[in-house]
Amino acid sequence: MSMTTMGAGRSGATTKTTEDSPMDELLFQQESEAPLFVTDINDEVKRFFARHPERLHDLAPRKFEILIADILKDLGFETQLTQATRDGGRDIYAFIRNAATSFLMFVECKKWKDNVGIEIVQRLHGTCTINNADKGMIVTTSFFTEPAKAEHKKIATKMELVDFTKFKDWLMRYK
Repeated sequence: MSMTTMGAGRSGATTKTTEDSPMDELLFQQESEAPLFVTDINDEVKRFFARHPERLHDLAPRKFEILIADILKDLGFETQLTQATRDGGRDIYAFIRNAATSFLMFVECKKWKDNVGIEIVQRLHGTCTINNADKGMIVTTSFFTEPAKAEHKKIATKMELVDFTKFKDWLMRYK
């Protein structure tokens, strides 16, 4: 049985999904197939990935970055995507600004099947240090190698590692 739902995202645009193929056309088309650029991921899309996290591997890398930025917004950050290519080792700027503090985190998104190695951890840490970011975060659809985890232990106050398991935990809030 196919169920059709209608919803409006933050932009006010109405989206239509069916249980048989939830937003497949929007989410999983290749970037070059259409001029569509999703700039706001609504809760329906996040609910879909909470139910089907394995489908994250089917997303285009830029759409994965948009999803991460939107989830970080839900967690209280202001976010800004960097340019799609030659981003200087960071995909998202995540800010917290209030009367008491200002905090900047660089987020690197890795939609990979292979594990993320030490060189990515070291590179993001260096980028954060050189550019005065308070913290770095790597979010991946895979996992981290043992050397990457060991490197993280040295800089744990300056770096967050979010692997596929932890990312699925983030998505659980949308079920």
